Amino acid sequence: MRKAIVAAAVLVVLATSLADAQERRPMTTDDGLDMVRTSGALMSPDGEWVFFSKSELDWDENERKTTYYMVSADGGDPFQYLGEDGGSAFQFSPKGTYLSFRRTVDKKSQIFIMRTSGGEAVKLTDHEHGIGSYQWTADERVIVFVANEKRSEEDQKEWDA
Repeated sequence: MRKAIVAAAVLVVLATSLADAQERRPMTTDDGLDMVRTSGALMSPDGEWVFFSKSELDWDENERKTTYYMVSADGGDPFQYLGEDGGSAFQFSPKGTYLSFRRTVDKKSQIFIMRTSGGEAVKLTDHEHGIGSYQWTADERVIVFVANEKRSEEDQKEWDA
């Protein structure tokens, strides 16, 4: 009886190992494309929140869809923080009151801010040629940025020559 139980246990282990071996296969390009990617983790200055993005491939549309989340640094369920318009160059303000980012509007990059407690994003800039890099001042009252300016007609003629 004891031998029968041991034999049955060995068969179960072998069957399980065989099933695992049959399920295993080399990773394909599609497997890599299908992976969910998280990136851009950014911790708030007070250490309370973590902002991050999650990217997934939408096979029907043949493009990656990125969503942006906030989660408590203590753990818990992340919640979607930004909509489909998304952004780039995310920064928390020095006191953690706001999250700032660049978003393209009319083919030009502009600065937006949003309260870390949520709400709608507010467009801060309407620069004619778009915004490059930017930085908050320590007092959280000003954002300075780099942007291109259109060349004067004289400079443009010299440039073209």
